[in-house]
Amino acid sequence: SADAPSDIAGPVVLVLPSDEPTCLACDANGKAFASVLENMIEGDPATAEPHDVRQVWVATRVAGTESFTFKGHHGQ
Repeated sequence: SADAPSDIAGPVVLVLPSDEPTCLACDANGKAFASVLENMIEGDPATAEPHDVRQVWVATRVAGTESFTFKGHHGQ
């Protein structure tokens, strides 16, 4: 879990605020979709670990801004 924007870097899992714990995933064509989270401790989404490479995003800070880019496993 990121407590501050400076904590966001490298590989991340973007957990969605849904009733069933899900995260943002991306297929080989660059299409984003919600994916069910399976690897959690006692059902706590804050402890989620990806079980599929499509659930992993690479966060990069945009130089000179407070913004980020997120790329999926195929670089999209």
